[in-house]
Amino acid sequence: NMNERFPLEATFLATEEGTVVGWIGVERKTESIGEIGRWSPFVLDIPDRNEIAKLLISGVMEYAKENGMKRLEISFAISDENIEAYNDRCSWFGSFDWGLVDDTYYMTKDVSEKIPITNIPEEFQLHPLLEIDDDTLYKCHYAAFTNSEAREFYDLTKDEKRQHFDKLYDRSQPINSKASVVLKHGDEIASMLLVVSREDEEHIAIVAVHPDYRGQGLAKAVLTIGIQEVRKQGTNNISMGVDTVNKPAVQLYKKYGFNVRSRLSFHSWKAR
Repeated sequence: NMNERFPLEATFLATEEGTVVGWIGVERKTESIGEIGRWSPFVLDIPDRNEIAKLLISGVMEYAKENGMKRLEISFAISDENIEAYNDRCSWFGSFDWGLVDDTYYMTKDVSEKIPITNIPEEFQLHPLLEIDDDTLYKCHYAAFTNSEAREFYDLTKDEKRQHFDKLYDRSQPINSKASVVLKHGDEIASMLLVVSREDEEHIAIVAVHPDYRGQGLAKAVLTIGIQEVRKQGTNNISMGVDTVNKPAVQLYKKYGFNVRSRLSFHSWKAR
């Protein structure tokens, strides 16, 4: 059973003469957003491959509309080796008006390497992120990404932005409680860092600075704290994603020893 092997809400199969020649699956990312399995649809290299791929995509889009999904997303990890497969899928999804919403570098760092040390300005106070309630965190998150070059955030409705936040900051996931921190200025959050533990690395899920407090080295400060804490815990690797058009952020993370390992491309479609 396909759904027992993969955590999907629905799976669609294409068959020819009783043989499966392609499939596509979708899971519910939030109440109104569905996510198609990465590199779907999978279709055998047969003469009518393009038609089968489009049939599968059309089927999952109809399913989304009938089951309350207002938006579908898919992501691709791009490299020189799979650029042809990526171009095929851009063509398939593009024929249904899917659009590119984000293009992200996946960056990693060996935490044993030295990093620039940045001190916290005196007027800011350091707190564990998990001590702060979600509504307060969301105020900083919303302000930071509304005034940023994060293209994916622009494409979401107000409700979808909150759903996206709730999933990103889901407290049931393995959040690294010591490496995840906020800097406060009085009662307001000025900057925050969310670090999530993965099987073989720690992952920086969010670095955010409220627009009222930019230019004061706060992103550098929380990065320094987070990386130092991960190093204390004995983890060798830390990773993060950053939008390819956000050149200042890319340069900052390279300064901290992060190297580009791959590129992730995100595409989406909105139900009408």
